[in-house]
Amino acid sequence: MTGDAPALRPGDAHPGLTVTDRLIRGLVTDHTAAAVAGGWTLTWLPGRIVTREQALAGMSLAEIIARTPPTNIGAGRWREEWDRLAAVLELDGADAVTRASESLWSMRMRGQPPAAGEQR
Repeated sequence: MTGDAPALRPGDAHPGLTVTDRLIRGLVTDHTAAAVAGGWTLTWLPGRIVTREQALAGMSLAEIIARTPPTNIGAGRWREEWDRLAAVLELDGADAVTRASESLWSMRMRGQPPAAGEQR
């Protein structure tokens, strides 16, 4: 776990997220979701417009991954939680975890454009 962020349990509803009408941020993840014309964008899914529900699921996944010790990645109940959140985004769990695990810095280094509203 990183910093002073509270421990998470599988099934927590939107763990550690700050949600406004225009932006969703986590306590630990550097990813954000921003409201745009027609929906929301997630920094870890550049170029894709999602619903508010999908943005919440995507940010929950990014926050959980940012707080989960590497030794727990893909283990038991966390795998079920990641699969559940990824399904909301119509993604495979392993693919979603890989994408959400990537930092904004490494995305920039590869030349991927940030999603609208990127704050960090």
